[in-house]
Amino acid sequence: MLYDAKVEAQCDECEDEFAEVELEYVFRDYGGLNGFYDDSKVESELKEMGWKIIDENHICPNCQ
Repeated sequence: MLYDAKVEAQCDECEDEFAEVELEYVFRDYGGLNGFYDDSKVESELKEMGWKIIDENHICPNCQ
């Protein structure tokens, strides 16, 4: 079975909590031949889930 790409974040404080963010597949042209998984929105989606990002450390909602 194949799955879409995703990023898994682990809390840098407790190291127990994880969050998964699915990556969007983006095409570079209209022909649909050149595409990539876009990870540019991962941190903003983590923030929407209640995570804090401080100096490249990812802090889950339970540790705040």
